[in-house]
Amino acid sequence: MVPEPSARAYSTRFGPEALVDKKPGPSEESRAIAVQARTLELYQGLGLTEEVVAGGYRIETVHIREGEQEIARIDLKSAGTGRSPFPFALAYPQDAHERLLIQKLEDAGVKVEWGVSLADFTQDETGVTVELEHDGKRTSVTAAFLCGCDGGHSQVRHALGIPFVGDTYAQVFYVADAILATQFSTDIYANIGSAGIALAMPKSELSELSMDDVRPSAEAALGVRVEHTNWFATYRIHHRVADKFRVGRCFLVGDAGHLHSPAGGQGMNTGIGDAFNLAWKLAMVYKGASDESILSTYEAERRPFALTLVATTDRVFRFIAGSDWLTRFLRIWVAPWILRLVAATGLGQSAAFNTVSQLRIQYRTSPFSQGKAGRVVGGDRLPWVHEGDLDNFAKLGSGWQLHVYGTPEPDLADEAESLGLELVQFPFSAAAAQAGLAQDAAYLVRPDGYVSWVSAAQNEEELRGFVDRLSLRFSPDAT
Repeated sequence: MVPEPSARAYSTRFGPEALVDKKPGPSEESRAIAVQARTLELYQGLGLTEEVVAGGYRIETVHIREGEQEIARIDLKSAGTGRSPFPFALAYPQDAHERLLIQKLEDAGVKVEWGVSLADFTQDETGVTVELEHDGKRTSVTAAFLCGCDGGHSQVRHALGIPFVGDTYAQVFYVADAILATQFSTDIYANIGSAGIALAMPKSELSELSMDDVRPSAEAALGVRVEHTNWFATYRIHHRVADKFRVGRCFLVGDAGHLHSPAGGQGMNTGIGDAFNLAWKLAMVYKGASDESILSTYEAERRPFALTLVATTDRVFRFIAGSDWLTRFLRIWVAPWILRLVAATGLGQSAAFNTVSQLRIQYRTSPFSQGKAGRVVGGDRLPWVHEGDLDNFAKLGSGWQLHVYGTPEPDLADEAESLGLELVQFPFSAAAAQAGLAQDAAYLVRPDGYVSWVSAAQNEEELRGFVDRLSLRFSPDAT
């Protein structure tokens, strides 16, 4: 799934590229469904969000069942209000998602080459020579960089000799795409303490497990009746992170670099975040807007998040699927009371949205991050400010921007013009203050919507030094 969003960014911002996939064609199964708010924000800069939202449906309520009874109903409709232009999680099946992205690629003149596999590659300081195989014939291609978006069994990762540190859970899980005879809403339904949620079976039985085997427990757990099964699959869950996301001119993106449990709908969104983070930096290198040192920030920014995500989803998974007496006691007897409290009071709903939505991802330790003003630190996602006709996200994605919420100093404005940097002035408002922005402070915003440099005093010399240190060159088409 990850290559398509990555390539979409390349096709509009990067330049000549080759996009190949060993699959015979696009996915025909729903698989990854959740599209989080941060992904929709990134898509907004590419002009994709409107169609993605129109093609999916908003997840507004989570129904928690215990046995055959509903014990809690958690309202998500207002959990993200004020935090993002997209204060919701979206359900958008992977097959439809891929078709849209592929169409956008074709509209941009980029064609996905299906049924083409990676046979071999070598690299040196000038580029990567790639051997591609199609219908038994090999073709040699020379590229500046190679991005391995080839999943958990990544051939690129294996060829680079990068350890994939972690483990595989013992439990076997199943996933099914089914048509229900029961009237069913677009909400999420989950069951606590039911064997229908987590099934552990001996390995020898894995190939024999079918929908008929799990249908009774699944129907009882979720209160539905399955009419027809479109597809059914069993799988094991891994929790692993590659030791490196980059070796020389080769990069790992998405599942090639990290695997974790599907808890929280984070996998595809993290892969898209990887792809976007790398794509705009490759674009700057390609267009001469930065030297190749900028590419080192890809691993520096994305791998720490992957480590945190894998650790977090591991804890959630062990709570959901653990079979020891303490975990079972907490899951069956304690969790329902906590969920009832959350449903009744709304406590924790906003925090849960902020975490699952990926709005809390930050790059404060990146070489690209410096300064603080208000509550915003270099490396933070730019807070969304919306008041009346004002929307500070409206032009994000068009390139680097220098934001001032208040009055820009003439010296700063002159420096921005000298650098070829777009200066965007917003009135300082109650909404800006509530979002954590400081009056009259300057915020240098990256193409992906993260704040790179902050100055409470609008120090133009400090801005020039920061830009020179990172070898940045600004122009309208630099990203």
